[in-house]
Amino acid sequence: MNIGFHHLLINQNEFAHSPPLGVLTFMQILKNKGYECTFDQFLHVKGIPLDPKNLAVQILNVPGVAAISTMINCLPLLIMALRIVKKEDPEKVIIVGGPGFTGVAYEAISLFPEIDVVAHGEGELQIVQLAEWIHGKRELQDIVGICFRAGKEVIKTEQAERIKNLDQIPYLDLEAIDLSDYGGFPVMSSRGCPFKCSFCDVAPSWGRKNTRRSVEHVLDELDYLYEKVGIEEVAFVDDLFIINRKWVEEFCRQKIERGNQMHWRANGHVNLATEELIALMAQAGCKSMFYGVESGSNSVLKEIVKNFTIEKAVDVLQMTNRYMTANLNLLWAYPFEDTDDLMETLKYHQFFEKKGLRCSMVMLAPLQSAPMTEQYQDLVLDFTYPNIFIQDYYELPASYGSEFEELLKSNNKVFSAFYSFDSPLLKEHVALVEEYRQYSRAYDEAFSTPRELWQSL
Repeated sequence: MNIGFHHLLINQNEFAHSPPLGVLTFMQILKNKGYECTFDQFLHVKGIPLDPKNLAVQILNVPGVAAISTMINCLPLLIMALRIVKKEDPEKVIIVGGPGFTGVAYEAISLFPEIDVVAHGEGELQIVQLAEWIHGKRELQDIVGICFRAGKEVIKTEQAERIKNLDQIPYLDLEAIDLSDYGGFPVMSSRGCPFKCSFCDVAPSWGRKNTRRSVEHVLDELDYLYEKVGIEEVAFVDDLFIINRKWVEEFCRQKIERGNQMHWRANGHVNLATEELIALMAQAGCKSMFYGVESGSNSVLKEIVKNFTIEKAVDVLQMTNRYMTANLNLLWAYPFEDTDDLMETLKYHQFFEKKGLRCSMVMLAPLQSAPMTEQYQDLVLDFTYPNIFIQDYYELPASYGSEFEELLKSNNKVFSAFYSFDSPLLKEHVALVEEYRQYSRAYDEAFSTPRELWQSL
């Protein structure tokens, strides 16, 4: 029986940003074991209606079991589409997984009868066991890291152990895709982050343990992609690429020695980036580094356990920008953030933009497994707030509006990212940020800080 893999991307600019590394790796694993599987990318492009029926039709048109991978932002779309699928074909088996179900697998399958199995954790072992179940060779209860329904009971099996030797995972299945359909290409050299940033769900998901491929295994992949496939640039999708300095230094030295000319970009950390390391990475072809700075306020940075100051972040970012493009992100709408904290973030956002750095600034979303979400459980759902996940649904047809709203209201844990942390200052801060976005550019030359800008209006 065919296993039809589907990967969901919405709100894209003309084409998908990169192929789904996990799904295509699973396919290669199954093909190596003789199983039949196919791949379909669901892609919604900005400017086109986001109709759940289109996804449902894609799933229905692929024979066999549907195995669907999704990020958090696609969860409502997926549920609405699966309701259509199950109405048309009640017997179609639906297996779901991916980051969208991290920490809420049990709740999701309990709430939505359209889902038959939820897989969570690392999927390389699960996918073979699931294929064996599909072909009648294994019982569901014997598969690690899944939730499934047995009558009226929801069963959650034992979590799979982390994969220690990542070199045993094959490279992804390139035959299943057309590379020209994607704007970039992902490579993974490690998994997991040991840091304790309280707003983030990455470290809790991996148990704060970092596992890593060997330098040689990664470089062999880059050589193949560069010399045989013709890919000239990749993005390392590691949660934190520079967590192991010795590994990074060895990777850079060997890449230079091999003469591999591929360009690449990666994720860094303010406390781990030194000028010596950044210079070596640039020499080895690194063109861009991303830093999660997350706030311009030192009191907020302390509260969210970033363990650095905004002054140190400024120094590291400007140093990095001398060797490569430095990108960063700032967040606002923390539940404990006061107006002075927010003003500091706005001030530094303006500062970074003046310095020519690529600085995004988004409203904080309560991620499902983040320690902060567990601590601050007062959440508010307001469709007028600039929540980046709600913004992905601006092109949802009006006929789905009520269903979308009811879906988000049905469970504030499964859909927590669509909510905001409630606080007495939230509405005021939403208005303040909107005012900043409208006026800061117009007054950029006349005033040095947002505080002066506000006082002038």
